[in-house]
Amino acid sequence: HALEVTADRFRQWRFGEVSHGQRLRYRRDSEYVDHFRDLLDKAVGARLRSVGPPAVMMSGGLDSTAVAAVGCRDRRTRSSRLASVSYVFNELPSCDESAYIDAMATACGLESLTIVGDQLWPLQGIDSWPRNPNTPLEGPYRRLREGIYRAAAQNGIRALLTGEFGDELYAGGEYWLRDLLREHRWGASLAGVGKDR
Repeated sequence: HALEVTADRFRQWRFGEVSHGQRLRYRRDSEYVDHFRDLLDKAVGARLRSVGPPAVMMSGGLDSTAVAAVGCRDRRTRSSRLASVSYVFNELPSCDESAYIDAMATACGLESLTIVGDQLWPLQGIDSWPRNPNTPLEGPYRRLREGIYRAAAQNGIRALLTGEFGDELYAGGEYWLRDLLREHRWGASLAGVGKDR
């Protein structure tokens, strides 16, 4: 997507798609699931190779918990326990994901390291936010990330995996029908129209 903002207008548009070469065509949805699972296993496994112990920067969301679950199953982490590093909030309970983090740590046997993020949250000290014109939305979260990085380093963690940008897999959902029609997938287009999206 591209975004153009001027003093008198705002415009956003989709300018292209990433080409992945030959499209996958499976007969059953379960085959796509198996293919994705294989790719996720390989991607996580490749990143678990490190000089020191690895960890997952984990929230309570689906992205990082999926990475943690795959990491726990990986044979490299069986000899050394996989850790998770998370931020929690005591004063901001609506932002706190401790229940999900704790449940995942228990289910996977993770060594769970947490930092309290109440003084590091994005709107704390707005005038002193770190700013980066290349990634303006990341600035408010920089303090939280730096707290995670410090906690990881202090505990000897040498590789920190994330589920970062996992949500991007679901971006562009508003184009699903147009994409099906462009591919001449008439049956899938009609079937999808009646479903909740």
